[in-house]
Amino acid sequence: MSESVGPRRGEGFWRTLSSLRLTLVLFLLLAAASVIGTLVPQNLPYEEYLRMYGAVAAKLLDLMGMTDLFHSWWFLGLLGALVVHITACSLKRLPATWKALKAPQRPLSDALFRSLPVRRVLEGDDLSHLVDSLRAELLQGGWKARVEKLGNEVHFLAQRGRWSRLGAYVAHTGVLLVLLGAAIGFAFGFKGFMQIQEGEGLDRVQERGGKSWRKLGFEVRCEKFHLSHYPDGTPKEYRSDLVFLKDGKVVLEGPLRVNHPMSFEGYVFYQASYGANARITLEARQDSSVPPRQFKMEPGDTVALDPQGRVIVRFLRYESDLQGRGPAVLLSHLKPEGPPVTGWVFQRDSRAVLEGWHLRLLDAQETRWTGLQVKQDPGVWIVWVGCFLIMAGCAMAFLGAHRRLWVRVQARKNKVVCWVAGSSSRDLPGLDRALERLCGAWQQKAGLRFSNKEGKNE
Repeated sequence: MSESVGPRRGEGFWRTLSSLRLTLVLFLLLAAASVIGTLVPQNLPYEEYLRMYGAVAAKLLDLMGMTDLFHSWWFLGLLGALVVHITACSLKRLPATWKALKAPQRPLSDALFRSLPVRRVLEGDDLSHLVDSLRAELLQGGWKARVEKLGNEVHFLAQRGRWSRLGAYVAHTGVLLVLLGAAIGFAFGFKGFMQIQEGEGLDRVQERGGKSWRKLGFEVRCEKFHLSHYPDGTPKEYRSDLVFLKDGKVVLEGPLRVNHPMSFEGYVFYQASYGANARITLEARQDSSVPPRQFKMEPGDTVALDPQGRVIVRFLRYESDLQGRGPAVLLSHLKPEGPPVTGWVFQRDSRAVLEGWHLRLLDAQETRWTGLQVKQDPGVWIVWVGCFLIMAGCAMAFLGAHRRLWVRVQARKNKVVCWVAGSSSRDLPGLDRALERLCGAWQQKAGLRFSNKEGKNE
């Protein structure tokens, strides 16, 4: 019993692995995951998720890998399953396709003629120049025909678009190369972010997730940052005038615009964002009988509002005009227990109160910065080759067709009979029109005419 069950289970697993149903399931799961990855902002600091979704949802998103979805173990597992599935589909169907591709084309028999979907029968009176005329018209129509003589019959065996049968496998190879290139980029590539103050330079990049820094080996300076607006105040264009320095010497310089990246030393720089930093003065007042306390802070600074050091806040971000309400600063209240709580403190009409302390933004000395996304992807060329193969494979599969044509010429007592038939992997109406044009040319140039009989020997 155990010997018979093993192979059946193996066959069932192989059928499932190479089934169309699994294709649909994998594509639906990947599409759903991609939609989630688009809706949920990726790779933000944990404090941002706390502010947007609250403690419970932020913790749940982090546990499920939704904050870095496209690098989560389960998304990579889906891609791995897709690779295995595509490989299984190709291995299952390729031998039969290759066998059909390499199978020799047999001469046209009566039974084969009747089994073919498109067929014609023509008659003529003179065989002397008929064979040469048929061959010439076939060549002119793009058919490369092989000629065989069997007794008193002449057979033309022609094919066209034979390699279109491999279009699906070319596209499958392209998909695998795209996934391979993405895996190489994931394993050996780099993606990070630079925030450079206007007029300053930076020689390191903060890696994705903000967990570590990478030395570039050269310096990137932002000489000038330009920002223009539409009349309604919406940003119209922003660009950075960058200078790349190596060993203190200017090697490259130019403007960096949105969707116009710059490349240097294997890294690609994209204009991603902009903003403003500020050195602020924060006022904290607890009781009108006690003079308020003032703190000079820069982004990332942490101060205690009370002398005992129990109410601690951190300066996260500055906005020069938040929601049309003027300058504001984002603070994070760091608690001894539990997650931090963030909130905005405005310069005008501030009502922020924290642990009995009334907060107000007194002053801000603003400086602008440009945000650059930096990428290094050694697998990008493999991805491009894969994309080309996907397009080529789709063109082969959907625009091409493997057509086969049989022509049998038989000389009889006082006439010549010509059987013409064809088959196609797709687009039978197109093959029918091609045969109609071919027979029309033979009527005019070879003196043939259509017959009502269909391939019966007399």
